[in-house]
Amino acid sequence: PLGLALLLVGAVAAAWAIFASNNKDAEDAQRSLNDALKEANEYLEGDLKAIEHVKNVAIATAKERGQSSIELSKIEAKSNVDKLKAIDLARVATAKALNDEKVQKESSAEDYNKLLDKNFDLQKQYQDEQNNLAVKGSEIRRQEYEADVKSYAAFQDAKVFQARKGSIEELQAQINAIKAKRDAELKLNPDASPGERAKIEAEAARQTLELDNQITLKRLENQKFLMEEKLATLKEGTIAELEERKKIAAKTNEIEIKTYGISDEKRRALIAQGAKEQQEFDRQIADKKLQNELDSLNEQLSYAFEGSAREFQIKADALEKQRQLDLNAKDVTDSKKLLIEGEYLKKIRELNKQ
Repeated sequence: PLGLALLLVGAVAAAWAIFASNNKDAEDAQRSLNDALKEANEYLEGDLKAIEHVKNVAIATAKERGQSSIELSKIEAKSNVDKLKAIDLARVATAKALNDEKVQKESSAEDYNKLLDKNFDLQKQYQDEQNNLAVKGSEIRRQEYEADVKSYAAFQDAKVFQARKGSIEELQAQINAIKAKRDAELKLNPDASPGERAKIEAEAARQTLELDNQITLKRLENQKFLMEEKLATLKEGTIAELEERKKIAAKTNEIEIKTYGISDEKRRALIAQGAKEQQEFDRQIADKKLQNELDSLNEQLSYAFEGSAREFQIKADALEKQRQLDLNAKDVTDSKKLLIEGEYLKKIRELNKQ
């Protein structure tokens, strides 16, 4: 009887130990499940609210300091990273609980499914946050690219202000600024239609062509200015002065012909006018050369012996120079030319009689 009693007591104790152990496993499993759910719900919610608050304060401060949109986007990206870490912690906690053998054996099907659903939600939340971070990263890269493009365009605009007003350097800087602006518009609007892109290109080409023309005219005007400076040093009425005036007239005509926007008819008229002016200068220069030669002959005549062959030759040469001068006079008609030739022959015959 004593042995039997001991066996009964041992059996009861063993049963009680098994019951206590099973009960403790169930409590541990429930605790693990509850902790995981708490991590996934209350703690995560608090963390996300704190991260959002920090982000809002940082953005407000950045705006007060006048920071760029790029800096604001970087603050939002950092917030995305922090949220991703918080969600990942909760996701890992639920996954760990789901893989716990005690939880799998001891928790109720309802509680286990609740934890399973929460883990699924966290997986989706984590993926959504990853996508948000990727989008924000692309946005930051786009903003940085746009900033670089706009910075280059602004740099070219700054060069315009730095150049001397009205100088070739200023005009060239304006061309560079127009090209930079065109490139910026095309790069920052990759989805623009072919027609819109062609319009941007055409407008830039028109403005550039006009400025190129101004540069050409400015160079011609600078050349003309140097000619006028030289003209001021030349003696009035000399051949050198006439030749310089001829160059200035040609340069003035070239400037008028190359002026942007004039009609073809106007350009043809200016070319004809320029040719006529050059012919008149050629006549005046030839006339001046003949007059100088005639003056030289008259001077030589004063030193020649009267009745000498030298005197005769000088007088004959002088008559020829005078004939050329008379024929070279402006607006000489054909009938006037006949009279000049007749007068010359008459004087030559008289000279031969002496």
